[in-house]
Amino acid sequence: KWEEILKLERSGTVQDISTGCQVASCNEKLQEAERKLLVKEGEINTTKTELEETAFQLNETKAELNETNEELEDKNIELANTKQELKRVHETKCTLEKGNLTKWDLFYSSAYHNQIFTLQLYEQLQTMWDSLTKSLVDTRMTDEVIELLKRLDIDRESICNDS
Repeated sequence: KWEEILKLERSGTVQDISTGCQVASCNEKLQEAERKLLVKEGEINTTKTELEETAFQLNETKAELNETNEELEDKNIELANTKQELKRVHETKCTLEKGNLTKWDLFYSSAYHNQIFTLQLYEQLQTMWDSLTKSLVDTRMTDEVIELLKRLDIDRESICNDS
């Protein structure tokens, strides 16, 4: 029986049997694997943080894009209304309704204001205006001249307002 064997007297030497794995070598491999794991966990955390920041930036950009789209829609509506009014002005030769501007206010722009009205400018504008006269050539477009042109065109405006 096994109990009797343990009670017997023993003599001799004990030999270690090699398992093929050195404990020190296995511990080194384990530590290296743990170090690599920590490095990878750090990389994962860094990537996670970058991803969260990118997602935040994406949401901000989407919000800005939505705001820009809304502004664009408003501007497109305003553009359509302006085109419609310009078409009406061109067809009826009436003054602009928006801001009480008239076609003569074009002469307040830097290309004309306080400049000599040349034949070349006349030829550019005559295709758009029936009421533009060649007698304006060589006239300096001062405030007084522009206002005079507007007043002279009042009869045409009153016709438009009556219709």
